[in-house]
Amino acid sequence: MIPSLLIVLVLILYLGRQWFYFQTEVSYQQKYQALLQSSQVEKNIQLNREKDLEDYFLLWVHQIKTPIAATKMLLEESEDPSKGLLNQELVKIESYSNLALNYLKVTNPNRDMIFNRIPLNEIIQPLLKRYRHQFINQDITLHYQPIHQEVLTEANLCQIMIEQILSNALKYSPKGNIWIKWRQTSYELVIEDDGRGIHPQDLPKIFDKGYSGHNGLLNEQSSGIGLYMVRLISKRLNQAVSVQSKKGEGSRFIIQFNLESS
Repeated sequence: MIPSLLIVLVLILYLGRQWFYFQTEVSYQQKYQALLQSSQVEKNIQLNREKDLEDYFLLWVHQIKTPIAATKMLLEESEDPSKGLLNQELVKIESYSNLALNYLKVTNPNRDMIFNRIPLNEIIQPLLKRYRHQFINQDITLHYQPIHQEVLTEANLCQIMIEQILSNALKYSPKGNIWIKWRQTSYELVIEDDGRGIHPQDLPKIFDKGYSGHNGLLNEQSSGIGLYMVRLISKRLNQAVSVQSKKGEGSRFIIQFNLESS
């Protein structure tokens, strides 16, 4: 009788223990599912916030383009000798506006990149037209032959990358030269100037966010955002960017395009 009671007692204890483990496991599973749901809710809220912010900037950029276009038309009809300088400042306003919008796009990992084959000249030529007043007003000589080589890239972001490098060259090369050329053998776009050049201690940091270096101290318009955007876009497009520079001898920026585009 006693052995039977002991067996029953052990069995009851075993079943009780298994039931406890089962309930604990169910509780963990429920908590895990609750955490997953909570995490998804927070993620959706964050995505909605990012989309709202991007939509706001998109609306703002489109709205500001109207007074910019109107001002350009007024300047074209004006005989004011300073209209070239005013056009130059309008280009900067437009560029900074687009930079703010595209910063949100580039830093959003959920945004898909749309790659197409496009001749480089179709990316570069609009930039040269946009900055023509700055070339003239700063007495900068451009050395460029249309590049009809097709590359596989995201045209809008690639143009922003080139624009920021070109803008940087214009900023630090008064009364100098800028060369834009294509290296077929290495599949590289080279943007070179004979301006101030970059201090050796600044060179490793020029792509850091907010870093303007010694040249930035000499130019109050420098924000340290342009070349940071170049690095972000470079990573998103898988188009490596490198720089060679000597103080007082100018700078050379090199964009490496993917060989698959050939």
